[in-house]
Amino acid sequence: MIIAICKNCGTKKWGAFNQCKHCGFEPKIENELAESMFLTDHYFDKNTLKEISLAFQAGKSPKIDKHKKY
Repeated sequence: MIIAICKNCGTKKWGAFNQCKHCGFEPKIENELAESMFLTDHYFDKNTLKEISLAFQAGKSPKIDKHKKY
């Protein structure tokens, strides 16, 4: 199963396109679906996903290094 981070609240969830059980956000439009897919363990290791999660929870945009291989 895909580990994902909710792009709305930063909570860990199962499946990129599933509704977040914490805040209720469910990606529906194209850019939400793309961003949600990007915030998964397909693209980031668990430690990086945790950093992204903490950034969202703090109300900040996560810093993603385009040149780093995840």
